[in-house]
Amino acid sequence: MVDKRATSTLMVCSPGTVGGNSNTVCTATVTDTDVSTLITPTGSIRFSSNSTGTFNSLNCSLVATSTTGTANCSANYTPSVFGHHLISGSYESLDNWRLWEPGDYTHDGSSGSTQIYADPADPSFSVGSSATFQRVTVTISGTISISSGIVSGTIFVTATNSTTGAVLFSKTFNFSNLHLVSNQTRFLLYIPVGTNPLSADTTVYGAGGTWSATMMVTRQLDIAGRGTVDLVDFGIVASSFNSLIGGSLYKPAADLTGDGTVNIVDICLLSAFYNAPEYS
Repeated sequence: MVDKRATSTLMVCSPGTVGGNSNTVCTATVTDTDVSTLITPTGSIRFSSNSTGTFNSLNCSLVATSTTGTANCSANYTPSVFGHHLISGSYESLDNWRLWEPGDYTHDGSSGSTQIYADPADPSFSVGSSATFQRVTVTISGTISISSGIVSGTIFVTATNSTTGAVLFSKTFNFSNLHLVSNQTRFLLYIPVGTNPLSADTTVYGAGGTWSATMMVTRQLDIAGRGTVDLVDFGIVASSFNSLIGGSLYKPAADLTGDGTVNIVDICLLSAFYNAPEYS
């Protein structure tokens, strides 16, 4: 029985961020990490991805480098969906029965992985939405751009009296440097109308290669006015939890839906927009 030598596999993809239908070149380098005289690994690398994309070849044959004990090979990878892709390479060889086995005759197998970000469209899209909250109609319109997982854009907001059509508030908001998490980000647009200010609660998300934005209107989710939805806002709602309008514990600012009671729905709103920044 052959006492196989230890190896390590390093996976590098360049570029690490791709857009459109571009590909990235993923190179796996296998190194003999054992003691005594180094032996250059032979065999192949088998590629895989945890997301949807295409390799120009699912495996490649290792080629010795100028450094003794090191060999590498490459494959091109083209992502089909946006988001993060974990690219992995496993050092293996085909045996006499054409079955894949770890390493080669003298080396143990090893594996490595790296993450790339795919933004197939680097999209820029128009948004337009309208919602009414207690006789105030809020309308948003504008453009949102996404590049390498960062969201920015410009949105024009108007708030009108739903009965008379009188303009109560209008403003152009610019925002930037919002990071996508699981193809989604959220933010608030401050609307100072009435006794209790409102916010246009906006969600940007991607699914199936398509980006869109939705908006709903509530009382200001950043109740404390600290610039983001945080634990202080939760504390304000918790202090009035289960209270009804007219009751001693009832606070209109904590009744985010304006339905006359502070309940689990208000808590869920804060949870959904927790850490979301507010623009004013």
